[in-house]
Amino acid sequence: MGEKLSPHEDTFTGIGGLQLYCQRHVVDDAKATMVVVHGLGEHSGRYGNIINFFTSKGYNVFLYDLRGHGKSDGQRGHVYNFDHYVEDTKIFVENAAQRSNLPIVLLGHSMGGLIVLRFGEKYQDLIKLLAASGPGLKIAVEVPKWKEAVGKFVSNILPTLSMTNEIDPSLISHDPEVVKAYENDPLVTRKVSARWFTEFLRSQKEAFEEAHKLQLPLFLQQGGDDQIVSPEGAKEFYERAGSKDKTLKIYEGMYHEIYNEVEKEKPIGDLFNWIEERIEK
Repeated sequence: MGEKLSPHEDTFTGIGGLQLYCQRHVVDDAKATMVVVHGLGEHSGRYGNIINFFTSKGYNVFLYDLRGHGKSDGQRGHVYNFDHYVEDTKIFVENAAQRSNLPIVLLGHSMGGLIVLRFGEKYQDLIKLLAASGPGLKIAVEVPKWKEAVGKFVSNILPTLSMTNEIDPSLISHDPEVVKAYENDPLVTRKVSARWFTEFLRSQKEAFEEAHKLQLPLFLQQGGDDQIVSPEGAKEFYERAGSKDKTLKIYEGMYHEIYNEVEKEKPIGDLFNWIEERIEK
């Protein structure tokens, strides 16, 4: 780490002692605190649209960089156990609750969506509302068979062996400026490890198997033309989720990063309205 942090930046200690970078945007008289978990290969600095909108509407917004991502410690794109992401998030959520003493809205995008869904299946008593955008439940990008075979074979032998993550930047958004910024972002990593790959597959399977445990109000948002994660994953999870109050919105024609799309105001506005209708109940 070492670089000088701004007043709203900090670090906290994750599982195993890793130092994880975080941002806390605090507003006066906040009605709730939103905790945001980013996706694979990216970092919390790419959520300016969410930060700006929700702080302007009276919400604290807390975000952190996953282990092996952004400004956090750890090998890039590597995790020994997917549950470490979930446990790091638990530490951060508990810290957010202590700092603000307000209801917690947990939001995750892509792999972060998978993380928060697993969090909800384990620790739903810690939060009030749960939302996921393009959750990483089923991959639309076809992983080459040889890479899948190699990944599974070497996961136990060389767990830290890295390979590319197969994400095509042109498929994250229709906005060329978003794509260009992603491609030129030094904090974006294009690598994943062999162990990450097998742990990701395991966690996807467990998310579906334990979806019935989820009882929280749940909002799933999904780009209809998402070619990175399959919309079928969100649809299947919605059907399996135990929540009585659950909503699924598909945004036809939108790519993976709906909050960074050309028509981002629609999904962000829908998220805000969904939260507003429930936060004070």
